[in-house]
Amino acid sequence: MTKNVWTVLSPLLIINYVFGLRIIEFPIGYRRLWFSFIYILSSWSLYCFLMWYITGSLMTKFSKTNNFLQYLNCLATLISIVFGIYYDKKFRDSLKKLAIVDITLEKLGTTINYQQLHTKTVRLVLGWFALTILINFMHIVYLEYHFKYNTATAIYFTFMINHCSHINLIGDLTMTSILGYIGIKFDQVNEHLQEMASNNNGKIKQENQMLHPYQRKFLKILNNKWIIWIIIHLHLDLCKISREIDWIFGVQMTFKMGCYFSFLATNLSSLFDLIFFQKYIISFDNILFTSICLTWLFHNILKLFIINYVCEKVSAKANVTKNFVNKISYSTYNVEMCQNITQLSLQLAQSPLRFYGLGLFQFGFKFLQGVCAIII
Repeated sequence: MTKNVWTVLSPLLIINYVFGLRIIEFPIGYRRLWFSFIYILSSWSLYCFLMWYITGSLMTKFSKTNNFLQYLNCLATLISIVFGIYYDKKFRDSLKKLAIVDITLEKLGTTINYQQLHTKTVRLVLGWFALTILINFMHIVYLEYHFKYNTATAIYFTFMINHCSHINLIGDLTMTSILGYIGIKFDQVNEHLQEMASNNNGKIKQENQMLHPYQRKFLKILNNKWIIWIIIHLHLDLCKISREIDWIFGVQMTFKMGCYFSFLATNLSSLFDLIFFQKYIISFDNILFTSICLTWLFHNILKLFIINYVCEKVSAKANVTKNFVNKISYSTYNVEMCQNITQLSLQLAQSPLRFYGLGLFQFGFKFLQGVCAIII
């Protein structure tokens, strides 16, 4: 396999294929369109049948609020599948553009350790798997102890009601991993700009001592002119890819934010109910229920935090480019370079990179602060 962004994201993409969230592509560049349609339709039809017609009778023992949240989880998964299929071509085109950015950066001398990034993705998947096992195990024990289910029924019921929650987390990790990879590209572009800003004057002066001053300065400025032009285009391409990713995942992420808000409020309500109304009752049942509530609370906070944190960091990395560009403009006398740099600075100032949920709100730390204030 050619080492590129697909190498880094392959563990997450494989899980997406296995659980029927995306069109299968194997090998890279060959879409298994009809096979994917049949696989997705059959697997999720079977899940819906088992969920509504068989598991539905078991869900009557739970509160209406929990059942409603379960329906929200399933709806969020359905939305992710529909828009994942709808934007599949655009999603793959974005990854191809990222691969082109990688090739260009390598031509400029940037070293990209794909194996290290791939290892980080594998660890991320293993962390997701461990969290899934922990939550399911606690649910199984609780169903066996509180509702007196046998082990087989408890395992089946736990898998059915938690499946969509775990799958939605995989969708979130896929989006944040892509944005995190884009953030690395912004760092590499900024490193080139920083190097040019710091070495532009010093290198010109040092090289001027070896050849005729005007000749050496002309060659150096000519070389810098083409490099800065390439870097400007790389930055603009990365901003465009980021906005495409935001648009591709915009609908499902906006809906999920509302779901996570409801889940957090429900988790906190359950904990407060347990503390204020059953604070003197210490039993294995209450301890287990509290552990489950705390685990789900961590699970939902993790999903809220990782999405907004990554969006905030990528925006900051993209917008800090303006500082390095301004430094270059102060250290060069080339009129054409100054014009290009001025245009980029103006564009960065007028249209900074931001991630929005269908234009309703902006992902980032301010959104997290607002969510915390509303929940409290």
